[in-house]
Amino acid sequence: MWLSWRNAARAAKDFEHMRTSLYIPEVLLAKKRVLIMEYIQGARVDDLQYLADASIDRNKVALELSRIFNQMVFINGWFHADPHPGNLLIRPATITTKSPYNFEIVLLDHGLYFDIGTPLRINYSKFWLSLISPASESTNADRRKYAELVGNIGPDLYPIFEAAMTGRAGLEGTFEDDPSGPSLERASGLINVSRQTETEVELIRNTIMTREGMFTDILNVLRRVPRRVLMVLKLNDLTSRNLDHSLMTTHSNVRVFLINAKYCVYAIWRDDQKRIINAMRDSGLLSLSLLSEYFICWWRYQKRYSTVVFVETFMDIQARLIITKAWLRGLLTHGFSGAHLAASGLA
Repeated sequence: MWLSWRNAARAAKDFEHMRTSLYIPEVLLAKKRVLIMEYIQGARVDDLQYLADASIDRNKVALELSRIFNQMVFINGWFHADPHPGNLLIRPATITTKSPYNFEIVLLDHGLYFDIGTPLRINYSKFWLSLISPASESTNADRRKYAELVGNIGPDLYPIFEAAMTGRAGLEGTFEDDPSGPSLERASGLINVSRQTETEVELIRNTIMTREGMFTDILNVLRRVPRRVLMVLKLNDLTSRNLDHSLMTTHSNVRVFLINAKYCVYAIWRDDQKRIINAMRDSGLLSLSLLSEYFICWWRYQKRYSTVVFVETFMDIQARLIITKAWLRGLLTHGFSGAHLAASGLA
């Protein structure tokens, strides 16, 4: 129980100076076998009825969950490794809240955390950016390069590792399609993926069941990938797919990938900044080559980050229009109560 107390205290400190909806319950007593924490009244984050009754926007909940765990993985380098819906509560924001929204997300059960060192964290960030970027010869090479650096995965097992990362049947240039099998249009990058179809689900299922050696390859991937990376994949599955589906969000299915991109871009910029500043201390502040490199890295960060923010804004407007249409449809059929339920994903 002391471990849970220390982990909770460190998690709270990591977010201490941030404006975030994350709330870590206060530890009142920690003994070897006893842990008493502050009582929290709330509900599971995927309880749509509770969200509707509290006028909490389910889209914002999904996005804020993604921001919290991306902050842990890509920036803090230390993350909660068991954030299933039973360990996540939501409640209306309190008077003293730091949340930018009208809700707080309460993180429970702090017994299992993993650290992720800087080299692995930066390579993982670059891997995600390569998956999000449109396919090209250099991008496909980067995907395989960083898969090896992050997961010890060679070219032979790369397609399976990519499918585990993305939850999809493969991006453009990953798999060679069977001419006798079902036709599937593959996305160039995660930013281009459409919602998963029954055809794609069936293709994944049939591939696992019928392709020779597939089950052995899956076991080899699980054997090679470091445990902390497997925990990150589990975390990614929750924030990128499961909760987005459970909350019946109206934003694009790639919306959470844009949040990933923002944190990856920022993590890489911070690493570049630290590296160049350390080099300046050794070579002098007036080194033209280092000043030039600093400006190039900064400009690349600004360009990437601004592009993501622009696309995010456009997608959020689309999501809000879908909710508005649902509200109007509910209003016309069942009055104001029906409008509220329809906008909350309950009708």
